[in-house]
Amino acid sequence: MAEHAGRPRRKGAKPLGAQAKYAEPAASGAGDSRQGNSDVAATAPVETAVCPKCQGVLEAGATFCGHCGASLATGRKRTYKPGDRVRKSMQRNRESKIKGGRNVLLILGMLHFLVAAGIYVYLSVYADELSVAGETGLAAQGLMKLVVFYYGGLGVVFSGLYLWARSSPLPALVCGLVVYLTFMVVAIVINPASLLSPIAWIIRLGIVGAFTGGIKSALEMRRIERGLSPYASGARSHAVRRKRKVEAA
Repeated sequence: MAEHAGRPRRKGAKPLGAQAKYAEPAASGAGDSRQGNSDVAATAPVETAVCPKCQGVLEAGATFCGHCGASLATGRKRTYKPGDRVRKSMQRNRESKIKGGRNVLLILGMLHFLVAAGIYVYLSVYADELSVAGETGLAAQGLMKLVVFYYGGLGVVFSGLYLWARSSPLPALVCGLVVYLTFMVVAIVINPASLLSPIAWIIRLGIVGAFTGGIKSALEMRRIERGLSPYASGARSHAVRRKRKVEAA
């Protein structure tokens, strides 16, 4: 105090005691405001998250409901890897080809049933006229009955293969291709003139193409299910399986 007593006081300056006097209410006022804010924060209602499915109260930062198990990560954007879109497109293409081969089995079964039913109706309507025609009519009637059984049997076979292809497409499509090729050879032997029909060849090649495309896609799907590359050869696939068995052992 003695050191500061000799110095001249600046104009408008307040003595130290006055500064302290005026500072104390300010400090007390600040403390009151902080206390008031804490009281408001304590009395303010706390918002709680609620499950949109069961309306149960959720914990902070939860991604699943602890009451019903519902997932809460609905707003997250899914991240795709660079090859995901291409792989999904190829997967849809394979499934489409398998479905096409399966539908060919269904169509062939229905067509053979329709042919057998048409011949049977013809025999029922013109049975008397064929019997009056003598031995020729009886021979034609017997031949038509054989044709009815032939086409009806093929209809049963193709329909059964279609049902089998819904669970096991690869063996069903292979059997369907073999049966169709056999049927095509028999039809050509019975009617050699069908070799000269371009429309018949377009239909035959389309059916064979649908079968081969479905078989190829089914093979790729089987390799994928076994954890192999869909385009790996048989020897390479066997080597990969053998390597995995050795590593597992």
